[in-house]
Amino acid sequence: MAGKNFDWSSELSFFLVGLGIVLLAVAIWVESKVEEPIIPLRLFRDRTTTLATLASIAVGVAMFGGAVFLGQYFQIARGYSPTVAGLLTLPMVIGSLLSSGISGSLITKFGRWKAFLVAGSLTMSVGFFLLSTIDHATPMAQVGFFLFVLGAGMGMVMQNLVLAVQNTVAPSDLGTASSTVSFFRSRGGAAGVSVLGAVFSTHVANLTTSGLSALGIDMSSAGGSGAGLSNLKELPESSS
Repeated sequence: MAGKNFDWSSELSFFLVGLGIVLLAVAIWVESKVEEPIIPLRLFRDRTTTLATLASIAVGVAMFGGAVFLGQYFQIARGYSPTVAGLLTLPMVIGSLLSSGISGSLITKFGRWKAFLVAGSLTMSVGFFLLSTIDHATPMAQVGFFLFVLGAGMGMVMQNLVLAVQNTVAPSDLGTASSTVSFFRSRGGAAGVSVLGAVFSTHVANLTTSGLSALGIDMSSAGGSGAGLSNLKELPESSS
């Protein structure tokens, strides 16, 4: 809601951030005191587990954020229906399916996983960079290729992070460690979508205001409305 219902730099923003930090500190304190913690803090003494958890947060932001905003791109910028928009993300799913299967087989054969995590992270970064270059007129075949690259990177990273942790912790901690990585991936996705959505909405609103101002339309006297990103596709076609 920041940037829409209240300013980013406002008392409410600082209060919510402070409240989140306090709650996080309380959660850590409780987990360190109880006899059977949900997430044993001793797991994070291991460097591999800590790094894998942080990487899982980043993968969660990438996976959930990509799915949400790609859906908006296909529906709002390209005018496809929700069903077709979902089908157009299949190249990312196929890339993830192939890379996860192939990398898993190679890890089983050679017994090494670090190279695949590094390669997957780099591939995922390249995929997002390529997607940052698209606009409303980019050929769909090109968009599909970019999605395939992104999916290939995700496939090499997402499941293999769990594998790296499982090969590090004690057998008695396998279940807890695996679920911890998955939990932080989901938390990263939920938080990432919220933050990226707020930034995206604010950026679109600023671009819309500046564009209308460039056309000589005074936005200072315009009243508020309930219009949002979903209403952009309802605008009439350009008369030029």
